[in-house]
Amino acid sequence: MAEPTGSWIEHLRHARELKGLSLSDIADVTLINVKYLEQIDQGNTTVLPQTYVRAFIREYAAVVGLDPDAIMQEYDRESAPATQSAPAPTPTRTSAADASAPPVAWLRWMFSGVAVIGAIIILWASFTRETPPPVQEIPFQSVLSENERRLSPTPAPVTAPEPSRTLPTVPADSLLLRASVTDSVWLQIVVDDAPPREYLFRPGARASWKGARAFTVTLGNAGAVEFTLNTTSLGYLGKRGSVVRNVQLSRESLTPR
Repeated sequence: MAEPTGSWIEHLRHARELKGLSLSDIADVTLINVKYLEQIDQGNTTVLPQTYVRAFIREYAAVVGLDPDAIMQEYDRESAPATQSAPAPTPTRTSAADASAPPVAWLRWMFSGVAVIGAIIILWASFTRETPPPVQEIPFQSVLSENERRLSPTPAPVTAPEPSRTLPTVPADSLLLRASVTDSVWLQIVVDDAPPREYLFRPGARASWKGARAFTVTLGNAGAVEFTLNTTSLGYLGKRGSVVRNVQLSRESLTPR
């Protein structure tokens, strides 16, 4: 497919440049491989099956602040193949002098033979050819849910403490971090010394984590999440569309500076 000159590509690229975002920034937020975003940004929509190309274009549009439905309408208009009406076949005239009617018995024999051959072909095809499954377009909601299930961490097994281990001086779960999401965002969080957890939140989502000492937060859209530590509002960690990495929230965050 040649690179289209339609406005959906120009709209995506222009909106991204206005926000000062690179394709790597968008990849951090959406968890889409940057090589696929580069192909889409160049208008190459054959890099993946259409189901995933359409889902990636919608995510791209949402991150740069465009209406995904409007962008997909432009994409559908510009990707629709031009239909051409085929000319009707010109009937061929056959003069009565050139046409000779075959005998009735011969016609019956010919039709019977064709019917038998056709039945054999159909029967053979039904045993030798499998009907291909119908092409189905996977809704983006299913793709997103599958991605969220993949990113959801597996709970670690609960083990009894070793007798010789010294209990921590800081009470466990003495810190409570709450998050209120206002826009689509990818978030990674490390609670104390536990392995990092990753999430893909949509607008209106809420989440909370408990810890003993500190939380380390990385955001793909810093202006999309408002944080509260215990009862202290920490606000946003950056501007909308910006990426912040390894921001530590601890008891020191509760002390006014």
